[in-house]
Amino acid sequence: MEQTSAEQLLRRTVTRAEPGDIIVAHLTRPQTAQVLPDLIRRLREREFDLVPVSELLSE
Repeated sequence: MEQTSAEQLLRRTVTRAEPGDIIVAHLTRPQTAQVLPDLIRRLREREFDLVPVSELLSE
């Protein structure tokens, strides 16, 4: 099975993200931890609000 590169993971997640999505990031692969800072930055650049799940559940 071919591993997804960090860049592929980042690009796929950012381009597919839509308002209201919940993005679950399991830190079981090094690629996930590697792209997390860039993922957060790029989603914020697209004006996404990033909140903890606990905040979503309290609404």
